[in-house]
Amino acid sequence: MQIENWRIRSQEDLICAVYAAVTGRYWTTEDLSDWAAELLLQVEAPPEWLMDFVIIKGLDDLENSFAKAYGALRDMRLDGLEEFQVRFALMAYQEGALSEANTKAVLADISDPGPVLEITVEDVGGLCLDEWTTEDVIGGVRHLTGQINSKQIVSVFEHC
Repeated sequence: MQIENWRIRSQEDLICAVYAAVTGRYWTTEDLSDWAAELLLQVEAPPEWLMDFVIIKGLDDLENSFAKAYGALRDMRLDGLEEFQVRFALMAYQEGALSEANTKAVLADISDPGPVLEITVEDVGGLCLDEWTTEDVIGGVRHLTGQINSKQIVSVFEHC
């Protein structure tokens, strides 16, 4: 999958994108909760998973809510999720939301950062992060973040 061409076209896509943003530490669980609360006001018949995201208090709640949403939706696109997590972590680093040490810790928790970083998990410690915060690497998730925050995102709820 090429992240630059990835578009949010369904609730499944949206859930994967916000999950990657939080687990990649670009968003906090509080950011997710605030986003979900704002979106909840715009959706005529919100799904249960969106309401669950409003009351998330930590990463354990996120895992439970994600698993619940995943079970409720059949066509979850999990391909490339780790790629999104890596890129979100790098964007958080570039924007100053994560320190170098915390970014490397997040990357080390991702089981396969290789498709983006061209290294194994064991090599994360020696990684020069500044070489990986180019627009080529993080531009796709920047675009994805724009989609998540777009007013048009409500359209993924129209056919539920």
